[in-house]
Amino acid sequence: MTNTTVLMTDMAILVGIFLLGLLAKLFPRTGHRQQPAENQKHSSAIND
Repeated sequence: MTNTTVLMTDMAILVGIFLLGLLAKLFPRTGHRQQPAENQKHSSAIND
């Protein structure tokens, strides 16, 4: 591969990683916020 091809491939990978990070920041997952409350319910049910 030529230097131009390698440079374009590297830039494409970096842009892809940047876009994935941007999407993760704009649309965070909300499932992890509900998990601790469910764990407390399960732990209180075990203790009863």
